[in-house]
Amino acid sequence: MMLTYGLARRGNGTYVLYAFVWDVEGNRTNLGTKIITCDNDNAVKPFGTLDTPAPGMTFPHSYYGNINFGWVLTPQPKYIPFDGSTIFVYIDGELKGNVDEYGNYSASVAEMFPGYVNTDNSYGHYFIDLGSYENGVHTIQWTAYDSEGVGEGIGSRYFNIQNTGGAQAEARSRVESMGMVSSLTSIPENSVGYVGVKRGYVGADLEMFYPDENGIVNVEMKEAGRVEIHLMDLMGDEALYAGNLGAHYTGYLVVGQELRPLPIGSTLDKDKGIFYWMPGAGFIGEYDFVFVENKRGIQSKFRIKIIILPLSFNIGHHMK
Repeated sequence: MMLTYGLARRGNGTYVLYAFVWDVEGNRTNLGTKIITCDNDNAVKPFGTLDTPAPGMTFPHSYYGNINFGWVLTPQPKYIPFDGSTIFVYIDGELKGNVDEYGNYSASVAEMFPGYVNTDNSYGHYFIDLGSYENGVHTIQWTAYDSEGVGEGIGSRYFNIQNTGGAQAEARSRVESMGMVSSLTSIPENSVGYVGVKRGYVGADLEMFYPDENGIVNVEMKEAGRVEIHLMDLMGDEALYAGNLGAHYTGYLVVGQELRPLPIGSTLDKDKGIFYWMPGAGFIGEYDFVFVENKRGIQSKFRIKIIILPLSFNIGHHMK
């Protein structure tokens, strides 16, 4: 992610990006250049970034603890509501709710971006429940909507969680309780029918997707987007979710004949039967998944193929 407002001319005009990579021995390779054009003078969407966790930062942090800080502004004359009710937090693709507080002062933001309605009230934070997650790499993103309902992603990044003691034991217990199968041969033959799919963020429609002739449900999405796969065939009826029907779910990424863990940046709610995924940069192509439903001792499987297309492609409806 690049905050283009921080470029020369405040992000208006043409720019050349250069990328280089160094290996551990200090050898450098030029990865090439890319020309981009920015037009922030005519921007209409909210903008901002996350300050913590910084990319690759480990939580709990010695100074920040478990606090996720960020700031949001939007072009004049619009504003971001000071109560934070239009700023949403996603961790590993799952909507966690609104920020805990918004509308605070940040000297650095106020100095860099004077004259906005939220200039002196741009800062907010969210407390991450670190004990709810297993140790390892996770993703976080804010999505903000302004006073006219225009929304935009505000920062997304990978960060690490390194719990110790009781918190890590509790997180591991939750993961292990999901159950595991050892190989493709352990997957039941019985297949389930359609699934519900949401593509996008707050307010996204729940669509019905059916399997093809091979029993695979194909779902297209855009890179750097978000998808929810609702495995229950109840199409969003919260009162009848799996938790009330004695069902639970496990899920795997299928690579060749191997079953692998679900990808970084994803969450499977084993009781509700909902898979959340917000792929990071670089995830383009086809990804095969298998999900196993265990309901009152009867096992069934869902085969899902998620096809991530470049931003320049149009999402088709023929897969539905």
